[in-house]
Amino acid sequence: MKCVKYFLFAACALLMTAVIGQAAEDSNITVTNDDFGDKWYKEVVWFSDYDLGTDAGTNTYVYNEVEGTATTSGLVEARKYNEAKTIQIRIPTLGSTSIDTRIEGRAGANTQWAEIVTKNFAAATTIDYILPVLEFVEEIRVGLRANGTAGTDTVTITGILLGGKR
Repeated sequence: MKCVKYFLFAACALLMTAVIGQAAEDSNITVTNDDFGDKWYKEVVWFSDYDLGTDAGTNTYVYNEVEGTATTSGLVEARKYNEAKTIQIRIPTLGSTSIDTRIEGRAGANTQWAEIVTKNFAAATTIDYILPVLEFVEEIRVGLRANGTAGTDTVTITGILLGGKR
């Protein structure tokens, strides 16, 4: 009986550590968890027909449509999604001088975001642009920054994440 008590105590401690260690996903983006056979699968919408230049202005990265700049803005939990992460970018209207799209990640318990890749768009896209994310990260997010003169922009950024067996 004493062993069972110790086992239950240890199990509860491990569960609480796992739950406390993970940051909550940003409620200002759309995250849909779904089934993909026996694998983890998640669809994310960071921005949908978002007018970056008019809404956020220039020279500051934003991570969701409410112009979030906090360390939790745009955050998506990505640890279980180690098989594939794909970001799709659409900019059919570019009125600002240019737009930088930056994918960021955090490894382990690190509290600082790190750049995975930055892509500059100096013209509207006639076809969507795909960026694969190969890095194994705890959390991921996508930021947008208008550069130069602000104008009317339309930006959509989505992603899919696929993980191993559940």
